[in-house]
Amino acid sequence: MLVLLIIVSITFDVARELCFKIAVGGEAEHSLSLIPVLPHSKIVHARYGWTACGFLCWAVEVIIWTAVLTQLPLNIAFPLMSITYAATPLAGWLFLGETISTRRWVGAGFVTAGAAMIGSTGIG
Repeated sequence: MLVLLIIVSITFDVARELCFKIAVGGEAEHSLSLIPVLPHSKIVHARYGWTACGFLCWAVEVIIWTAVLTQLPLNIAFPLMSITYAATPLAGWLFLGETISTRRWVGAGFVTAGAAMIGSTGIG
């Protein structure tokens, strides 16, 4: 159950970042726009929806994160959340078409390996 809570917390963290990125536009505007054919004023309103969705993900994440902290010491739980540093760029690549250099892929691999090492010492 604890591992599931951590995974769900990370998922909501990544979802929050995707929502905020879509809300501000950029390359996300074309790939996941809610209503791409509406006039500008309606697109702005759609962006407010993405921002609200981001804040909702944040609220859910805080609740789940609090549940994680009731079951795991902070010195183990917090480093596990570093997986978001690998998962967020991966989600940007998958859902928004962002490019990731080889160096960043390698760095994400190191972060994930480090989180796995810390997690294996404290979750059981």
